[in-house]
Order: sequence, then C-alpha cells, then structure tokens
Amino acid sequence: MTVQPDVITGLQEKKGFRGRGLLARFLWSIPKSRVGSRNADPAAVPEETRRTYEAAVSELLAIPCERDDQGEIVPRTDRAR
Repeated sequence: MTVQPDVITGLQEKKGFRGRGLLARFLWSIPKSRVGSRNADPAAVPEETRRTYEAAVSELLAIPCERDDQGEIVPRTDRAR
C-alpha cells in the first residue's frame, strides 16, 4: 500500500489509533523524496527571452493547417513547412 506521509502522521495524531497498537502492526517506510526541490521565488524571465518565446509560439500558431473534405484537420507528416 502506498500512503502519503501526511496521512501516516495524521493517523499517529488520532487518539484512537495511538493506544490500540493498530499502527504498530504495519512496517512503515518513508524513503527520502527523490523529487528534488525548486526555488519558490525564482527570478523573472528576462524580457528578451519572453519576447523570443512569444514570437516562436505565435509563429507555430500561424502555420496553416490542411482540412479534408469533412472539414477535419489533416495531420502533418512532413517536418518541413
């Protein structure tokens, strides 16, 4: 069974679970997180980078799509424009 660590902590704090040995009947393993960490307050994206990204996305959105006889978009199979 996989349980979030906060759930286990919450069970330990409940009076009914503490004194009856229920939690002691399981082998609990809480490994160190392998997710990593991130800066919660990163620096802003430089304006030039934002403009370049915006231009690239706009260019992609401007590529015309082909439609079949029923009006459905035909998938592109080539990598060239």
